[in-house]
Amino acid sequence: MDKIQRVQEDLHDVTEMMRQNIEAVVDRGEHLELLMDKSDNLSSQARQFQKQSKGLRKALWWKNVKMMLSLAFVFLFIIMIVVVSLCGWTFGSCSR
Repeated sequence: MDKIQRVQEDLHDVTEMMRQNIEAVVDRGEHLELLMDKSDNLSSQARQFQKQSKGLRKALWWKNVKMMLSLAFVFLFIIMIVVVSLCGWTFGSCSR
């Protein structure tokens, strides 16, 4: 009787250990699914950030181009005012 009881206790211990292992595997699977969901979410956010940053880069580039063209126009306008004030509208005094 002692041997049968010991075998039953061992069997009970093994089944309990197997239940714990199965629970651990299920928990690990749930954690993996959660991790995969977070990874997918992060990936979509990265793509969205990349699109927005490209749009911002283009907008800032155009703003910079507009600023440079404005400065070039102002610079040319100032040079024209100086030349006209020194030479006159007909440039008659500069040709001598």
